[in-house]
Amino acid sequence: MSLYIGIDFGTSTLYVTKWDEEKQIALPVPNLIPSEYGSGNYVDNVVYYEESCNLIMGKKAVKHCQLDPWNGVSEIKRHLDDDRWSREIRGHKKTAKDIITDIFTFIKMRVETIYGGQEITGAVISVPYAFEPKERKKIETAAKSAGVPVLALIEEPVAAALSSGLFDELRPGSKETVLIFDLGGGTFDVTLFDAILGNDGKKSVIVKNTDGERLLGGANIDQLIADKFLSMMTAGSGPLHDARFRNELFEEARQTKIGLSDMQEYEIFKKFEIVDNPLEEVITRSQLEEWLEGSFLYKIDNVLDRVLDDISVQISEIEQIILVGGTSNIPIIAKRVTDFFGKRPKMIDDPGELVGKGAAIYCGIITGRSEKIDVIRRSSHGFGVRVTNKTIKPILIRNELYGQYSPFYDFSLPKDKQKGKVVIYQGNSPFIEHCSEVGYLVVNQQDYPNGIIRMQLKMSDSGLVCYRTFNEKSKFVSEGEVARV
Repeated sequence: MSLYIGIDFGTSTLYVTKWDEEKQIALPVPNLIPSEYGSGNYVDNVVYYEESCNLIMGKKAVKHCQLDPWNGVSEIKRHLDDDRWSREIRGHKKTAKDIITDIFTFIKMRVETIYGGQEITGAVISVPYAFEPKERKKIETAAKSAGVPVLALIEEPVAAALSSGLFDELRPGSKETVLIFDLGGGTFDVTLFDAILGNDGKKSVIVKNTDGERLLGGANIDQLIADKFLSMMTAGSGPLHDARFRNELFEEARQTKIGLSDMQEYEIFKKFEIVDNPLEEVITRSQLEEWLEGSFLYKIDNVLDRVLDDISVQISEIEQIILVGGTSNIPIIAKRVTDFFGKRPKMIDDPGELVGKGAAIYCGIITGRSEKIDVIRRSSHGFGVRVTNKTIKPILIRNELYGQYSPFYDFSLPKDKQKGKVVIYQGNSPFIEHCSEVGYLVVNQQDYPNGIIRMQLKMSDSGLVCYRTFNEKSKFVSEGEVARV
């Protein structure tokens, strides 16, 4: 029997699901962490390396990291874009990709143990829409290095759409415009969809537009609260150089954030070894809301404005709003969305489960083990090549369909080199300073006798950049995936 899984690899938590072909539903993988340390379906995405080189995760790892922060890592997803980031752990240098590989190795071991030693047949892993191809590739490569057979990557809002019951209230021959507001632990995505139910029962989910902030989420709120705590203790920033103090402070900030989502006030009494005065405060929900009224909520408003303005969609055209991600549950954020659109979002019993379940559903769709749903996605960024020292020429425009090659773009190769690199940039600006390098391809001058290369770009089903090149007579030369920088 096949074992297909979906993995919601979040900044703060992990959620792993299994596609049940017989019941045609996505089910959580139970007890991913051994029960003596808490058996919830969500797992804190925190890893700790024991002296024996064993890796532990979840609540036990969180506790170990508070006592020994030098051999544990949290929020590793936020370091994926930094090729220079690494940590010395138990005498071994580990990059972000190394640590994520270890996490996927742990997931594979636990899932296969839970299901009686059965090997994983295939997996779909969720990623933020805002992730660049380089980050997507690192996630995919890390999982494959751990022995997880990756079938596809799926954007978190798309996965959430698949599991949110979009078609439950649609009549045949109707369409509904839906906005997914996905604010998680470390990233923020807003995506507009059309959900279409044909007269023949055919279902389609079509992305209209997407926008977001790659580094905005619950971790930013934790940072904001921690900064306020420091000022209350009149401790300055010096103690933050102590890793143990920093971990304890941020855990206190996180618990305060969680507590104020359910209560009007939260009482704190915490002693720190390296600070004379304890943190003794009662924080009210209204205080937290005042702190968030600055740049945090301003960034949310900006993204909502952009996602509508870019394709000239009116607020009145949006028929349904769905909140996804744990940070969306904070009352002031849910209220902000309600006030912005003038309507309440759809209430989901557990919005944190949507992405993980959607990943497993997509696993079923692409393997033909569930009902057919056409999922049509678009690129969240444009891609192009450098034409001057300061500018790029867009080739693949933002909002192009996945799997669809761009029109040809012709440009000249350097005449003084037999081989050269053509560097691909990502961004929605013509200026290099506002864009980032995606990767490159190496070209041979002899393949292009007159020095002219014709290029096309497209996004693969996993959101990776692919190229196709021709000479000036349109004779095919090469194709492939853009190499990582």
